[in-house]
Amino acid sequence: MIEIMQIPSALVPSVWPLALPLLEGPIEMTKGCYLPEDVSMFCQGGEMQLWLAVDGEDVLAAYVTEIAVYPRKKRVRATFAGAKPHTLEKWLESMVNAIEAWSKIWGCEGIEAMGRKGWTKVVDGEVIGTYIARDYPAMEMH
Repeated sequence: MIEIMQIPSALVPSVWPLALPLLEGPIEMTKGCYLPEDVSMFCQGGEMQLWLAVDGEDVLAAYVTEIAVYPRKKRVRATFAGAKPHTLEKWLESMVNAIEAWSKIWGCEGIEAMGRKGWTKVVDGEVIGTYIARDYPAMEMH
């Protein structure tokens, strides 16, 4: 049976080694905006939340969320998500349901995510746009 667990911030250091292998790829996709130690620090500080999908002693997936506060709405944002291959159908619906229930307690009006285009095939929701980023060339300091 799959269990969805929100990891209390004080326990993040002890479970981070289990989550990191699943989250390294998604964190790398930020192209240096975040490093794994940043995400761990934010989860430990409560600014972000670490979620795990666990089957017995096997960690199938790791999610990191944060609450996004806009001038007129508050939403929970799935910032990072990673999983073992071919396990999505086992945990995705339960993960989304758990995150949605938790976010409503915190006054969120919806859920949002940024991720690879493939997520649109497996998650219900409105596709709003495409995120485009480009880094500037490094500038020399004189």
